[in-house]
Amino acid sequence: LLGKFSSAVTLKGGEERVFSDLMNNRRRFREAEIDAHLFKGGVKMRRLLDNYVRELMRTTRQNVRRQAANVVNRLSLNMNVADFRTRVDNAFSLRPELNAARESLIDRLAEEIARTAPQSSRRRGTTRYQAVASSRTEVERELDYLWPRYDFRREYVRLMSGADVIMRYCNGRDLDWAAANEVSITVSRNATGRSLGLTDLAAALYLDYALNGYQSDNFEHVVVDEAQDVSPLEIELMRMNSSNDSFTLLGDLKQGLLPHRSITNWDQFARLFDRGRVAKAEMRDTYRNTKQITQYTNRILRGLPMRTTKTPRPYGRRGIRPKLVRSGSAVDMGRAVAIAIGELSQLDEVRSIAVLTKWDKGAGDIFKALGNEGVTDVSRLNQTGVVETDIVVSPVILTKGLEFDAVIVSHAGKNNFNDTEFDRMLLYLACTRARHHLQIHWFGTRSPIVPDVGRLAR
Repeated sequence: LLGKFSSAVTLKGGEERVFSDLMNNRRRFREAEIDAHLFKGGVKMRRLLDNYVRELMRTTRQNVRRQAANVVNRLSLNMNVADFRTRVDNAFSLRPELNAARESLIDRLAEEIARTAPQSSRRRGTTRYQAVASSRTEVERELDYLWPRYDFRREYVRLMSGADVIMRYCNGRDLDWAAANEVSITVSRNATGRSLGLTDLAAALYLDYALNGYQSDNFEHVVVDEAQDVSPLEIELMRMNSSNDSFTLLGDLKQGLLPHRSITNWDQFARLFDRGRVAKAEMRDTYRNTKQITQYTNRILRGLPMRTTKTPRPYGRRGIRPKLVRSGSAVDMGRAVAIAIGELSQLDEVRSIAVLTKWDKGAGDIFKALGNEGVTDVSRLNQTGVVETDIVVSPVILTKGLEFDAVIVSHAGKNNFNDTEFDRMLLYLACTRARHHLQIHWFGTRSPIVPDVGRLAR
C-alpha cells in the first residue's frame, strides 16, 4: 500500500541494531539517537525532502534555460531560444516531477526533430518510430550534463551525508546542528546509495515519488492496525494512495515496542488530516483478558512514564489469579513449563497455549526442553504469525495481534527482563495475549518488573 520503488533498494540492517540491542539488554540508547530515527519518519522529514526537491528543480530549470541557445544549436532544432524555453516550461507543467518532466521534454524534442528532419537525412528504410528513437538518444545525450536523470537513492544519501547538507535544506525550527548530525549518522550509506535501513525506506520512497511520480491506487478506505508502530510519513504515503482521506487507525500506544519507530501521541497522525474530519475514540475496557489478568498487567504499566492513553479497565469476566513459578535451574523450569502445559490442556476453556520468551534464543531453549520432557505436539511460531498447532513457542514480538487461551511467560528472570521501559512494555504485551490463564516462570532471581499477585480480585 505504501507504494513501489521505481528501482531496487537493498535493505541494510542499520537501525534494526537498535531493536536487537534493546532486546538483548546490550546498552541503553541515547535519546538523541532515538529522536534521529524518529525524525526520518515524521512530517519534518517531509518538509526537508520537499525543500531539497524544490532546490533541485530550481537549479535544473535555470541551467537548461541558461544554456538554451547552445542546446538549440547543437541539436539543430527547428525553433528559436524562446520556443525552446517554452518547451521546458511546458514539460514542468505537464509533469511536475523532475525525472518525469525530463522524459516529457526529451520525447517532445525527439518528435520535433524526427518530424522536421528532411527525408534525405534519414537512412533508407528507417521508419518514423526508429527515427524518433534515434533522435531521442541524441537529445538525451545532449541534456545529460544539464539535466541528468536523478537517482532517488543517490540523492537521498547525498542529502543525508552530513549536518551541513541537512541544515541547508531544513527549516531552522525543525532541527539544530547537533540533531542534524545525529540524523546523518543513522543513514546506512555506500558509494551508490543502494543500501538503506528500515527507517530510511519511507523517506526514500517519498523522494522517489517526488522525482519520478507515482500511480495512485485510489483506495476509498484504509484500515491500519497496530498503527502505533507506523510513522507519520508512512501514513502520508498511504494518503497519496487514498481518494478521499478516509482512514481508520487502530492501535495501543502501550504496545509501541519500537522506540525508534513508534509514535508516542495520536496527534502525530491527527495533524496530517483536516482537523474537522478527525474523530478519536478511546476504548478502555478490555474484553480479551479476565479481570484478574487485566489488573495484573496494569501493575506492570505502573513503572512506565505517563502516556496519553489511560490504563485498561477490566471487564467483568472473572478468572483465576496469574500464577508465578520459580525454578532452581533452567532444566527445572523446562520441566515446570511442561507440567503446566499438561495441566492447562485438561481444562475445558483452554484450546490454545503459547509459551512466550523475550528473545528467539530463549524460545529455542524452551522448545528443546519441552521436547526433552515429552511435549511433542508443539511448534515454533514463524515470522508470518501462522499458528500451526494448539501449543506454540515464540518470542513475544511475533505475537502482536494474537491471543491464546493460556499464556506461559518463561525465562522471566532478572537477567532477561530489566527494569526498563522497553522490557516493561514487552512483558505487558506478553501477558495481555492471555484470555483465561497466565503463568510466569523463571529460574534464579525473579525480574524486578514481574509484579506480585497478592490482593488481586478473586
